[in-house]
Amino acid sequence: MIELTHRFEVDVIRYRGAAPALTDAVAGREQMITNAAAPFQPFPAAGSLPSIAIAGRQRASILPELSTSFAQGFPEIVGAIWCGLLAPEGTPAGPIAWLHAAMNATLEDSTGQARLIENGVEIETSPASADFRLYFAAERERWGVIVRRTNLRTE
Repeated sequence: MIELTHRFEVDVIRYRGAAPALTDAVAGREQMITNAAAPFQPFPAAGSLPSIAIAGRQRASILPELSTSFAQGFPEIVGAIWCGLLAPEGTPAGPIAWLHAAMNATLEDSTGQARLIENGVEIETSPASADFRLYFAAERERWGVIVRRTNLRTE
C-alpha cells in the first residue's frame, strides 16, 4: 500500500450525470473529475482536458495513448465498471450455464463488440459462471473495505 505524505482536502460536488461534470472540468471550474472513458475521448487529443490515467491495468481501446494507474505505480487504483447477470441463491445449474453461454455468445458477436468498444466498453468475459462468482465476491470485499475505511453512507 502507498502511504501518502500529504493530506488533501476534497470537496465533493454531486452532478446529475457526466455531461455537466465534464462541462465544468473543461471550463476550469473543477480541478478534477473521474468517469468512464467514453465521454472523455475527444478532450485529451484536443488538449482541452489534461488526462492523468486510466484507473486500471489495461489501456482503454478508445484512449490508447493514455497510460494506466498500474503503469504509473498505483496498482491499487482500479475503477472498472462491470456488468453481470445475477440469479437467486439455489437457481439450478442448467439455467445458469445457459445464461452464461448466451451472455458470452452475445459479447463475442463482432457487430455488438464494435458498438460496445466505440462506446468505451472493454469486453472481458468469464470462462465459467464460477469465475464471475469469484470476481463478484472479490469486488464486494474490495469495495466493502473502502466503504468501511471512509465511512461512506447512502443519502
